[in-house]
Amino acid sequence: FIKCCGRLDLPNNIAQESASRAFADCCRTGYVSDFVFTQLRYALPPEKFLNVLAKNGYKNLNSKGKSLSRDGKRIRPVRLDDLPDEWKRCVDRSAKRSNR
Repeated sequence: FIKCCGRLDLPNNIAQESASRAFADCCRTGYVSDFVFTQLRYALPPEKFLNVLAKNGYKNLNSKGKSLSRDGKRIRPVRLDDLPDEWKRCVDRSAKRSNR
């Protein structure tokens, strides 16, 4: 569904809100997989993507909504492994996945 939101020719507000709601459902139920996470990145602009992560409880963001490096001085990409384990609790971790 999130992939459809990113690919279909829908008005941005509808596509982004739908993708955001679907991601929130995945977080709540523990089904954030590499596929779900990657498709959310494609469906949302970068700032909205980080806002959705923060809204769902991702803590590694500064006050401007950016993901920080370990030293807190640089912006870095968010990887699946950085996300809370509770978001991924129902995902088969033995399945082959990329390290995004």
